[in-house]
Amino acid sequence: MKNLKDPIIDLGHVSEEGERREFNEKDSDFTSKLEPFLQKHAIKLRADFHKVGPHYECKGEFQATADLQCGFCTENFAYPIDEKFHEILAPQWVNKMKASHTPKDLMDSEVEVLAGLEGEQFYLPDFINEMVAFTLPAHPRCKESCKGLCSECGANLNKEECGCSNNKRIGHLGLAALKNIKIDNKH
Repeated sequence: MKNLKDPIIDLGHVSEEGERREFNEKDSDFTSKLEPFLQKHAIKLRADFHKVGPHYECKGEFQATADLQCGFCTENFAYPIDEKFHEILAPQWVNKMKASHTPKDLMDSEVEVLAGLEGEQFYLPDFINEMVAFTLPAHPRCKESCKGLCSECGANLNKEECGCSNNKRIGHLGLAALKNIKIDNKH
């Protein structure tokens, strides 16, 4: 087991027995290469690398906290991330191989094959940034009961009632105009 200081993993030195990399800190050279919304809090990462034929298997877990802005009330909030991953890393030349040359156990639907490694260098911050981008919600919500903003005056309805006639908004502000649509149920 090695503590992760260098964000580049040289897969050429990973054997079939494998290698474990761990990271648990904040404000380091490694975290400075991550997306800005991940840099404020501690990050915990465990990654096991194994050589499997011409491929490399990367399996582990990642825990962090992202600083996001609520898409409904615009307040900042901490969003916990706790992800497990199982990836197959393949050199670029593997793309040209037929699927029949890929070991059956690597074709599992829960395993994503990431092709296109340059040589045998794997840059971990790019991998984490991409993984986090897919786990974050498209419309972050600070809490399930978030009331959002008044569509007339912009007041945060979680903090105050504004008295506007239209402050009983439901859903996203962009859809507020749809509430006045009359639907004729006759076909």
